[in-house]
Amino acid sequence: MINLNAPDVDLLKDSSSGMTDIAFVPPSTDIEVSIIVPTLRREKLLANLIPRCFGQLNCAHVRIEVIVVDNCPRQSAKPVVDRFGEKFGPSLRYISEKRPGVSHVRNVGVSAARGRIIGFIDDDELPGEMWLASMLACLKRYGADVVLGPVYPISDLPEATSDAFLSKTFTNSSDRPTGTVIAPISLLRVLLRRQYCYRTMATGNALFDKSCCIASEEPFAPALSRSGGEDVLFFHNLFLSGKKIVWCREAVVFERILPERLTIGYIVRKRYRNGQITSLTCIMTTPRQYTRLAESMLLGLTQVVVGGATAALFAAFNSNRARVSLCTVAGGAGKLLWMKPFLRRSYGLSDVAAVEVQPEALGGAS
Repeated sequence: MINLNAPDVDLLKDSSSGMTDIAFVPPSTDIEVSIIVPTLRREKLLANLIPRCFGQLNCAHVRIEVIVVDNCPRQSAKPVVDRFGEKFGPSLRYISEKRPGVSHVRNVGVSAARGRIIGFIDDDELPGEMWLASMLACLKRYGADVVLGPVYPISDLPEATSDAFLSKTFTNSSDRPTGTVIAPISLLRVLLRRQYCYRTMATGNALFDKSCCIASEEPFAPALSRSGGEDVLFFHNLFLSGKKIVWCREAVVFERILPERLTIGYIVRKRYRNGQITSLTCIMTTPRQYTRLAESMLLGLTQVVVGGATAALFAAFNSNRARVSLCTVAGGAGKLLWMKPFLRRSYGLSDVAAVEVQPEALGGAS
């Protein structure tokens, strides 16, 4: 994990204040790339992100817009966007989505996007200066429909930056070369040693061709709007429909990890939810993946048994091994307990205590 307080780290600088290759465009101009930023009560982080999006290098030929979709009923992000709007003009747009839930936010952003290419980045992230250029080059070079890149954690807490466990927990990356096809991990692919990249299919650092990837008004499942996993389901469906999803190592994004996320309690809940998403999305894809669901639940059972035994063994004298094992148990439990009664909400936790997934949504076409 990168330490933001290190003297040679300047990730939070306003890179648009100096040279930038992006030209700001009037409303009538055709847009090529729409960067969508879902946000919820993170005004300070959003203020860091917006200029970074406009500070991309080697994009002189690219006409972009940045769309901030605010899910706060009080429109807390609007003053931030208005302030930067004085600088970036109509290239920066604000949309208020009052229906709570990240799926609604993403769907509204996609619907409003004028660009042929859509990029997603989270409001607690910061793109590297070559992020967009790298993504676009990869999309073109490999004839891809979707490009996903790495997400690395950053923190201003010294104890977090030196903790290998925390760094691994919040890193979403791969050692595969750029251009490698990304696929959902499965036992068969692993056993056959297929040369895939298994980077988690999420929208934290994503770029895709709208014309071939968006086939409905609600591409992100509203049923998962409050629990999360809507982006995993979206990309899994694209993969199953034959779309080419590739990996781009150079398109780096940094995620700001807030102190409250560094606790073992938060990490255990995160692993449990990720385990649930792994299993749940198997029966929400089109077609449903029953074999993959069985694999997921079998793996979950193994993780609970082995991880539980290991956690008990190391609890007394190796706290690091114990917490790793505890997280393994949590992930395994999530893969087993993916059914409706066990699903909890994770998006906008200050609003509602639990999420109820609609029964009719728990399945794709058979």
